[in-house]
Amino acid sequence: MYNGSCTSQCPSGTTIPNDATRNCDLCSSVCATCSGNINSCVTCSASAAFYNGTCVSSCPPPLVINAGQCGNCDSICK
Repeated sequence: MYNGSCTSQCPSGTTIPNDATRNCDLCSSVCATCSGNINSCVTCSASAAFYNGTCVSSCPPPLVINAGQCGNCDSICK
């Protein structure tokens, strides 16, 4: 079920977290796509990054978001 209609597949950005209800629910805001659980990101949203296998909206210091990943700041930064 998606937006009150039956569908054969959930649209991108949604998933079926509960097989009993069979509703397509929106993925977490940090996920662009998710699978099986609204917090189980397959890909991250543009404002998030992968860190330790999950998407985060900010990286733990001293790491920064760089090309969709948490990583060290470029060597020219302080």
